[in-house]
Amino acid sequence: MLRFKTNCFKQKFKRNVDGLTAEEVNTRRRSYLCLIRLSQREMFPNEYSALHRGISVCKGHVMALNPFLDDKDIIRVGGRLANADFEYDKKYPILLSSKHYLTKLIFQREHLRLYHAGPQLLLASVREKFWPLAGRNLAKHTRNLAKHTLIKQHFWKRWNKEYVSELQQRIRWNKNSGSSLQEGHLVLIKDENLPPMKWKLGRVLSLHYGNDNVANLRVATIKTVSGNIKRALMKLCPLPIDYE
Repeated sequence: MLRFKTNCFKQKFKRNVDGLTAEEVNTRRRSYLCLIRLSQREMFPNEYSALHRGISVCKGHVMALNPFLDDKDIIRVGGRLANADFEYDKKYPILLSSKHYLTKLIFQREHLRLYHAGPQLLLASVREKFWPLAGRNLAKHTRNLAKHTLIKQHFWKRWNKEYVSELQQRIRWNKNSGSSLQEGHLVLIKDENLPPMKWKLGRVLSLHYGNDNVANLRVATIKTVSGNIKRALMKLCPLPIDYE
């Protein structure tokens, strides 16, 4: 992120596109830990304050986890794995609240990394480094959210390829054969850089024919909320409305 910000202020040939340096990796690690600390102070203020003063947490649902502060002021979960042959993060995972936005981002990123794994595998993977309270519910929610997102994306992809293409095919380009697109018709203005739900809606004000052949309909003037524009007919999708 810091490199991206720096590159934005440089000329293209001066931008750094090489691999991350050791300094950048360390900066990334520090930024990551800073976000963790901020989330913990926000979600566990009493526990953080007590541990910072050297007082054990003696009440609340966090008490049973035997929390402690590490040398980076990060709340970690104690337990029975102190003598186990595991990495430090697994033996003493970082405490997180499932209600915090950062925790949700961690679950979503891990879900993508695991190619949309199920809730059980997702939670087990997250617990390699973190201990999210109510993590099982968040894993299920992340899974369901991803499923709905995939279904939505699939729907719009089908809609874009099939239904919108069908609308375009209904336009007849020859004036003598009778164009189905007429003044006053509502159309969607196709934009390759936007999803279909973001395409502008407009009304046909006038139709324009090619200079080489007056029978060839080429362009239409469209009235939109942001003003009048001209677009080629191949960029227009007439809406199936009965104007009779």
